This record gives sequence, C-alpha cells and structure tokens, in this order.
Amino acid sequence: MAKLIILTLVFVGGWVLWAFNRKLKRTVNKTAGSMDYRGSSFKWETGDCMCGTSRPHWKALAMNRPDNTVLLICPKCMGLWEEHMNLNGSNWRSVDLEYAKIHYDYNEEYGRARVDT
Repeated sequence: MAKLIILTLVFVGGWVLWAFNRKLKRTVNKTAGSMDYRGSSFKWETGDCMCGTSRPHWKALAMNRPDNTVLLICPKCMGLWEEHMNLNGSNWRSVDLEYAKIHYDYNEEYGRARVDT
C-alpha cells in the first residue's frame, strides 16, 4: 500500500511539473515576438535618412554576425543606421553613437569600426 501511495505522489508531482513547464513555454513563446532583445527603443523601418539620402547610398561599417545586423552610415549627414537582414527583407533603424560603440566597437575618430591587429 505504501508503494502505491509513493508511486501515485511521484506521478502526480511529475504531471504538475510538466503542466507548469508547458504553461511557461506557451507564455514565453507568446511574448517573445514582441520583445526587443537589443534593448533599444528605436523601431525598425524601411524609410530614407532624415537628410533624404536613400538606403542604397549608405556605406557599411561593421557586421554583427550572431544577430545578422549591419552598422551603416549615411555619407551625407553622417547618421548611423543599423540594418537587420532576414528572409522577408531588410529593415533598418537610426542608432546613436553610444549604441554603435557598444554593439559594433565603432570608433568615430576613424569613421569605421575599429579593427585590432
């Protein structure tokens, strides 16, 4: 009789843990699409630079391989942009100098990403 009670408690405990894990996974998958993993409040867009220069004229400075993003610069106003490339097309957003320094090791003195030799 004691073995049956212990077996039942183990089974019920395992089922409860499985149910909580499943609920947690559903919650994470539901909210993951709306999260901004990079910690930036800037929104992705497909428009031109504020100075009117279109995207094909921007110059690439550095690439962040794990996130599949590229740091770009507008040659007219020297504004920094980050482009996210995916299978559905590319989107970009304006970024500030501090963001570029942190995520791309950008050096404003040289106008490009610093390369250590």
